[in-house]
Amino acid sequence: MKIGFIGLGAMGLPMTRHLLAAGHDVTVASRSRPPIDAAVAAGAHDGGDPRTVVAASEITILCVPDSPDVVEVVDAALPALGPGKTVVDTSTIDPAAERDLHERVAATGARYLDAPLSGGSIGAENGTLTVMVGGDAAVLESARPALEPWSALIVHAGGPGFGQIVKLCNQLVYAAQMLAVSEACALALFTIGETPWTIEQRHAIVEQVRAGRLAICAIHSATDSCYGWPEYGAIVGARFDGHPWTQTFVADVLDSTHPACTHLGADWCWHDEVYQFRDLRPDAQVLLRVREGELDLTAAGARSPSFGYPLAWCFSEGKGRAFSTSLGHFPAAWESPTYLRHLSGGLGWALGEPA
Repeated sequence: MKIGFIGLGAMGLPMTRHLLAAGHDVTVASRSRPPIDAAVAAGAHDGGDPRTVVAASEITILCVPDSPDVVEVVDAALPALGPGKTVVDTSTIDPAAERDLHERVAATGARYLDAPLSGGSIGAENGTLTVMVGGDAAVLESARPALEPWSALIVHAGGPGFGQIVKLCNQLVYAAQMLAVSEACALALFTIGETPWTIEQRHAIVEQVRAGRLAICAIHSATDSCYGWPEYGAIVGARFDGHPWTQTFVADVLDSTHPACTHLGADWCWHDEVYQFRDLRPDAQVLLRVREGELDLTAAGARSPSFGYPLAWCFSEGKGRAFSTSLGHFPAAWESPTYLRHLSGGLGWALGEPA
């Protein structure tokens, strides 16, 4: 198979060597000369630039650092794209940017896959990378001969952009594992129902929070959890009491100086599940609340608590801090810079950033 490879970095060059060892005809391009020379010495052709590489190849693999780099390569290659051509982007970039690239490449008649990698340079050297693929399943099947020489596992994650979304989730899991084996200073809760924590572990969490050694960041459904743990409600700030609404709404920003809200202005239009709560801590500082009149209070299960419909709040527990946001139900939230800044600002405050 005629395969192009653009981006001969720490992962791209060994991946190219695996393709050559598998008998493929490989044309390459990269920003610096040494890896090109190394690939040519191994049997590859020097394509010089992205357009030439794509013109010479049935499948072109991209492995470059960031979203702007991928866009730059695709822009340069567009004149050479058309029916019979496939682009596979193995870079780790913004899912929204990736979906746009799917559309732009498809408009030429060519096909596109986002296929970020897990396994690092060692996995690339050993040919044992995991590939998380977003795009059409049939396109993935046709591209497998170009992926299998350097991979141990290829997973079809879903449609355009879903490879990148799964990669982000993979990174979050890895970060959580690293946190678990280090001296944790924050506990993020995105739980529902009961948890496997023992009584001793529950006591330890509360003690660490009250001693100021552990911050709490409660996300979305965290209030709908641990009903057999009475103190849990105190460390997340409230208890879930149903969500009669899923809709677009306007939230009033009640403290625009708080790190979770400084970027929002006076109000924020958002689409999400809207929770109602009971047992909101009286000392909780509400940061966001659904604007009066936005919700249908005749909806089944709707109630009218005296504190309204808060969406995010914060409070101190002993020497520790806790931040809670009920937002984040839909996957789009986790691709939204506005939501992620809201979440990271709240976490920063809980870790000690001044409000």
